[in-house]
Amino acid sequence: MTDSTGAAPGGFPPGYAPPGYEQPGNAPAGPGQAPGYGQPPGYGPPAGYGPPPGYGPPGYPTPAPQGQAPGQQPVPGPGPYGPPPGPVCRVCGGGPAVAATIRGHRGFIIVMRFLKTPGPFCRTCGTAVVRDMSAKTLLLGWWGLVSFFATPVTLIINLVQWQKIKKLPPRLPYGPGQPLDPGKPLLRRPAALGLLVPTAVILVIIIVAVASRNDPSNASVGDCIHQTGSTSAKIVDCSSDDAEYVVLDRVKSESLCALVPGVEATYSELGGSSDFVLCLGDAP
Repeated sequence: MTDSTGAAPGGFPPGYAPPGYEQPGNAPAGPGQAPGYGQPPGYGPPAGYGPPPGYGPPGYPTPAPQGQAPGQQPVPGPGPYGPPPGPVCRVCGGGPAVAATIRGHRGFIIVMRFLKTPGPFCRTCGTAVVRDMSAKTLLLGWWGLVSFFATPVTLIINLVQWQKIKKLPPRLPYGPGQPLDPGKPLLRRPAALGLLVPTAVILVIIIVAVASRNDPSNASVGDCIHQTGSTSAKIVDCSSDDAEYVVLDRVKSESLCALVPGVEATYSELGGSSDFVLCLGDAP
């Protein structure tokens, strides 16, 4: 209610009152504020607005962030993707990760070393560890009789573990660590030359096996012989054009071949650890 001049009762303009005088339209005085100087209803900062956590005027104690004790140094929070859904990589803290154990082997003629690096690993770090340990095994693992067989077993185990690792989705940085550099694929590294060692050994074994198979000292009755010199011969396939003779009997003395029907020639190796004479007839 106002008078003809628009003034409120008491003669003061609307919304104004001296200290100690309450007037409709004025908000109640707040703590530390003189009566009558409150803010009109509806006035104030928007909802959710305020100073950042840990901020305050000099000398004014501010509460510690949630989960942190007063005076404690700030602790880095989780990565940008939030908490991981499962195990994380033991190298970089990223994920997802899978449990895997990567192995290595070193051969030193007589002694040897078996190595292993347990996981879990993310796809990036796991690939790097598999390539690194397998490359060193390819180069240094063959040198010993037992190591020659332990090395391929180690490489097969790593191949099985890598099959699990490569099925993982791309790495997400759940932690602050840096992933390992996978580097070049295994077969594109210089260490891949280590494959030449078992290849050479296998070739030698095959050559020796073929040579011994054709050695007349291994001939038995029914095998066919081709004479390659005055004192040398080899076993050949009886259906080949090189077949000249067939072994009719194998005895200890040439004189015994005279008792074998159809003998046309003999082949003997005498003076060695195993003397023998082949009684030969015409090839079929």
